[in-house]
Formats: sequence, C-alpha cells, structure tokens
Amino acid sequence: EDRLGNVLVKQGKLSRDRLDEALAVQKQTLQRLGHILAGGSSITSRDLRDALSIHVSQIVFRVFRWRDGRYQFTPSEAADYDRENFAPMSTDFILMEGIRMVDEWPIIEKKIPSFNMVFRPVVDPALIEVASGSEAESGATSRGGAASASGRIRLTPDEERVFRKVDGVRTVQAIIDSTGIAEFEACRILFDFLNRNLIGPYGRGQADTSEE
Repeated sequence: EDRLGNVLVKQGKLSRDRLDEALAVQKQTLQRLGHILAGGSSITSRDLRDALSIHVSQIVFRVFRWRDGRYQFTPSEAADYDRENFAPMSTDFILMEGIRMVDEWPIIEKKIPSFNMVFRPVVDPALIEVASGSEAESGATSRGGAASASGRIRLTPDEERVFRKVDGVRTVQAIIDSTGIAEFEACRILFDFLNRNLIGPYGRGQADTSEE
C-alpha cells in the first residue's frame, strides 16, 4: 500500500486507470514509474517529489514502531535513486526523528490506538482560519494558542489540511492518505486537536480505508 503509485492515487493526484497504464509501460520499458507519470503529464514534478518523500519516509520511519526485533544499518558505496526528484535523508536525521517517534508514539496511541478510528469536528469549521506565515513558522498556533482576537481558530496550513478531512466518515488512515502528510505528523496533529477539543471520537470505520 505504500508503493509510489498508490500514494498518488490516495492523494487524488492520479486515477487508478492511469496508474495501471503507467505500470504496463514500466513493465515493457523498465523505466522508473515516476518518470513515466511525469513525462506523460499525468502528474506534475512537484506531485512526484512530494509523493516520493512521503513514500520513503513512511517506509523508513514505520520501522521505529516495531515492537520487537533488531535494527542494523549497513553502509553502501552507492545507492540507486531518482536524483532529480528525491533528496536522500541523512542517517542523523533518521535517527533523531526515530527517537522522537519512539518517545511520542506511545502517548499519541493512548488517544489514537487504531488508524481505523473516525473523528468528527466539534467546533464550527467556519471558525477555522489559516495562520499567517510568521505565526505558522513560530508554531504559535499549535498546542495552546487556538483562537485569535476575533474568536476564530488559527491553524497552520498542514493543520488546516488535516482538519478539513475530519468529517465523521474518514478514518485516520484515510485522512493520512488523502492529505499527503506523513503518518506520524498527521497523527500528532489529530492528537493535538483532541487535546484542544477541536475534534472528538466518532466510532470506527470499515476495515478498507481506501477512498474512491
């Protein structure tokens, strides 16, 4: 489910039929799927870069949620990757983010124990506004500063994207898939919304969380 094509389909950037066509071309030509899709104008270069970043980070950082097992990092002389559309993550960055996830996931899981959970907004969506660039960069909207002087609720652009997907129907997994925000960050935002009483639990969804 984390393959690049599925990431693009879940984000609504690509149709399933077009993905199947591109996979058929890939099978014949052995080209990278991203080059086929971008070259055929099925997606933009920005779409490809964003999807690759999410695709790789999901695979790498999900390892840090393993309940048991051992980690082994093996250096390599060279790695084959799409140099035009992807910037490799450093080992230091991976380890630092991994440590943060190991610390914070257990806390988040107390309120979001399953990606099959469904939430609904408990504030009027009309009150939501996107914070200015300076506010978003400073993090002034997160974990406390919820309302402006006018009574409207300021969210960062990523927070606003997640909030708009909370509708009492989509599961947590469907929200992650459709926003294109990394799994951990999307759950951290939902956890913050719960603490700020912006959303509330609304049961569980179906086992199949894919969106049409």
